[in-house]
Amino acid sequence: MKKNNLKPDNYRPQEKLGKNPGNSPKFILQDVLLWLLVLFISFFCLFLGHHLVTHHLDILSPQHPMAKAMVVEVLETDKKEAVASEMAGETKIINFRAKLLESGMEGQIIESKQYLDPMFIGSNFIKIVEKGDKVYLSSPKEMGSTGDMDWHFTDYYRLDKIFVLLAVFALLLLVIGRIKGFSTLVSLAFTFGFVFFVFVPAVMSGRNIYVWAVITCIYVISMTLLLIHGFSQKTLVTLLSCVLGTLLAAAISFYMKKSLALTGMIDEDATYLLLLNKENPLDLTAIIFSTIIIGAMGAIMDVAMDISASLHELHKNAPNLSMRDMAYSGMNIGCDVVGTMANTLVLAYIGSSLAGIILLIASSNSLTHLLNREVLIVEMLQAVVGSLAILLTMPISVLMSCLIYHHWPKRRKA
Repeated sequence: MKKNNLKPDNYRPQEKLGKNPGNSPKFILQDVLLWLLVLFISFFCLFLGHHLVTHHLDILSPQHPMAKAMVVEVLETDKKEAVASEMAGETKIINFRAKLLESGMEGQIIESKQYLDPMFIGSNFIKIVEKGDKVYLSSPKEMGSTGDMDWHFTDYYRLDKIFVLLAVFALLLLVIGRIKGFSTLVSLAFTFGFVFFVFVPAVMSGRNIYVWAVITCIYVISMTLLLIHGFSQKTLVTLLSCVLGTLLAAAISFYMKKSLALTGMIDEDATYLLLLNKENPLDLTAIIFSTIIIGAMGAIMDVAMDISASLHELHKNAPNLSMRDMAYSGMNIGCDVVGTMANTLVLAYIGSSLAGIILLIASSNSLTHLLNREVLIVEMLQAVVGSLAILLTMPISVLMSCLIYHHWPKRRKA
């Protein structure tokens, strides 16, 4: 009895492992050289951008000396009456000795104090120093002879424990992701570097925040996709879709910023930002703009890559599929993706500002008054614009996939 052939006419079996010409040493060498080229260009852009925005800008220069130290001995505890008469309780002063861990002063034993002031509401929750604790100490005096410094406790040193967690994350990423995991770590380092060493100094130096926010997004998108996925059809589709989606998010954010008459004074941090440069104050609404598009950029990249990768596999295994059928399949895939992605974005914004939301609910007269507060308007704007950007990126990714996959000359690999 003849068996029915259920395979479609346009079915094309996957190439056997080892038969793919993309695995040959020649193509592997090309991929490595391309990766190194992208790495060099990314580093050059980071270096050039940092040099450009930090010219004549003095950052990370504390007014008072700071030093990392380890507590070696806790001495007696002193008490004194609170300055404000209405404040009940006494200020506790914990005296302790600590060994400095900073280079140039390493190994020196100094005496320091930890103040627990009842006027500070959170003082009851501050942990009293113990032997073996790593802490940051500061002094109101100028840096000079260590023995003449008047050191006092500033905060606990926590980076060592965070670095352990980051090391675990990096190790798992390398084990699971292998080569792409390594490229992901490199791209994360460049993303972190560009945001904190280029974009933030650009804001502090009074440059156009709107322009530098868009530049940051384009840099991160291009660098991340090229380092992780190389130059391919999928990369081109995702890159174009991400850039267009981010620009749409920027346009919506800019329009809504003006129509909502935002001031940017949403918390106490905004006041401190205005004091950084009294002669040329920072544009707080521009900072809100940059927060929205940079926050939405990651979700936009996820949606664009999910759709472009799915449609690429569909086209590779069914090359005779029409553009209309591919577009229909892409929209169906996109509907499944954007639902959870938009929900994730909204929950991320809610979770990041949960404490402030609880405080506003407790101090508001009505629901309408609560929702009309600028701080909540900004949070809703971030969530809504990010979700809109995701929705608009979906059809853009489908369109780009249909155009490029059907008209791009056949290449050796995705």
